[in-house]
Amino acid sequence: NIGLNVDYTSNDGVAAGTDLFASRINLTQNDIDGDLFGLVVNNNATAASVAAGSVECLLCLNNDEDTLNAVTDAIRITGTSYATGLDFATTGITTDISLQNGETIDNDTDGIILLTADTVQISDNLLVGNGSGNDYLEFWEESTDTSCAANEYKIWANSTSTSLRKCENGATEDLDFTPPWSSLLAPDDALSMDHQEYTSAFDWNISDGTADALDYFTFSSTNDAATDGVTQRLVVIANNDAGGAGIGTTENLLTLVNHDTDEAVSDALVITSAAGGITTGIDFDSTAIAVDIEFQNDETLHNDVNGRLTFTGNGGTNNTGLALDLDGASAAIPTLVPTNSHLAINGGLSIGVDGSTAETLSNPLFTISGGDDLYVADSIGAEGNIFTDGLIIVGASTTISNGAIYQSTGEALSVSTTGANLTIQTNSSGNIILSSAGGTISTLGASNITTNQTTLNLFNTNATTINFGGAATALDIGAATGTTSINNSLTIDGNTTLGNNSADTVTANASALSFSNASDINLASSTTALEFREGGNSILT
Repeated sequence: NIGLNVDYTSNDGVAAGTDLFASRINLTQNDIDGDLFGLVVNNNATAASVAAGSVECLLCLNNDEDTLNAVTDAIRITGTSYATGLDFATTGITTDISLQNGETIDNDTDGIILLTADTVQISDNLLVGNGSGNDYLEFWEESTDTSCAANEYKIWANSTSTSLRKCENGATEDLDFTPPWSSLLAPDDALSMDHQEYTSAFDWNISDGTADALDYFTFSSTNDAATDGVTQRLVVIANNDAGGAGIGTTENLLTLVNHDTDEAVSDALVITSAAGGITTGIDFDSTAIAVDIEFQNDETLHNDVNGRLTFTGNGGTNNTGLALDLDGASAAIPTLVPTNSHLAINGGLSIGVDGSTAETLSNPLFTISGGDDLYVADSIGAEGNIFTDGLIIVGASTTISNGAIYQSTGEALSVSTTGANLTIQTNSSGNIILSSAGGTISTLGASNITTNQTTLNLFNTNATTINFGGAATALDIGAATGTTSINNSLTIDGNTTLGNNSADTVTANASALSFSNASDINLASSTTALEFREGGNSILT
């Protein structure tokens, strides 16, 4: 039963490119108030009990021609200014579009377009959202993972693991899974990572209870070039130029931190080497470094001046500095230079000894005992004065103290000079005292004892018995003129000659002149007179 049937045959002979129409509706809308429809197919309601599927289609398109692609388009929309190309303007549609292999597209739920297909393939890019700020791609959850084979790549939501899962070339894992860095392929070009404002953290947490020997992060290089024409650096940490003064201060290029509050790190920095050796352990290769090393309590070491190392105190109360001048001046001798013109050593000091407190002094009283002692293995020279509050001990027993030089043993003490005078004097007042405890004061090698004074008192106090010239066979007292006085009794042993020429006179002013043992008094043949006086009387002969 056909209500309207149009049979149209396009016979051969029509010119190429000619458009033929079995039926065509041309509309002209001149009434701006009316709603114009080109073709309306309406299925009217009926009182009959119509079953589902009673009306096959309101618009059916059929092609019985079996030539491939005989019909170019089943529905073609051309022209311009369409508000909507194909409008499903009712919610009474169960399936909006049924595709040729049974998959469907429908919009039963407002805001959701459902593709009922096991696989949806997009031949080009897939754009989700319109950039309004609330766009997302949502997955319905699956209770189990889907199959995953080689050359398959899938993403789905798993309700059991409550995570997005992925299939990547046969491997199933969480979508945000970070694979272990067991191995990385070698790059085919220079590797560059631009982190912008983001940091990178590498963490190793040894929690298996086994203390393994681990080098957590290793940089290694094999420099096997036949000719090393350019500089090779294994790790370079660089602060890039920010393009302006005072912009983007970088506090540290390398920071070593121990966050463990219980265990100490044995060494923050260790430098080791195989047999090849290391030319320089740490090289401060820039003169723009203000402070070369800052120690834990803020003290510093710098080499700002060429040839000089300077230690500077900063963390204490009375901060000062000490410089080691390695320039050596003209004699090529390194010099210690305190910044405040004073150098103190708080402890014992040995000079000329290699790493030992051993000393070779014969005096057993001196030892380097860890106190404030000084030992010099060779000579000491001083152009200025030497001051001491204690003693100066020479050898094993000679002591120089404040106002005294003495020997503590039976050794001889000698004060001597060669080819010059030896002067012992008091500068303004006081006496020179030579004291010997029961011994003898001797002059060895001296034939004269002289003075620059006109009067000399010799042994003028205390001594009541004086032995003088006991070994002398000839004894001269006094000059050729003048007077020699002996103030008490005089005993002369041996022959005595008074006067030595005819002009000498011997005068006896004593009250008596006694020759107690003499039986004879001999006068020389040249004696012309002998006078004896008594009570004003003279006896001449």
